[in-house]
Amino acid sequence: MSTRIRLEMELPEGLVDKSFEAELLKEFKEETALRLFKEGKVSSGFAARLIGISRLEFLSLLQKRGIPFVEYTLEDFHADRKAMEEFERNR
Repeated sequence: MSTRIRLEMELPEGLVDKSFEAELLKEFKEETALRLFKEGKVSSGFAARLIGISRLEFLSLLQKRGIPFVEYTLEDFHADRKAMEEFERNR
């Protein structure tokens, strides 16, 4: 099952052209996909498909926007360090 989002905005005639409308739609899709990805709701591949770009292009967009591809917390670091120390002790 999927959800369809439809946005409408009534503007005076002649204010925007088709090019501007297409740009707004593209920006809306990008912002939606980026937010869903940042919130951990979708994968990078799924977000890329939402926008209609490749996964590599999406990763580049993340970089341009300063959005980390991977969340690696201090707790993750400590857990990894502890695991490595345990591994070394058991060698």
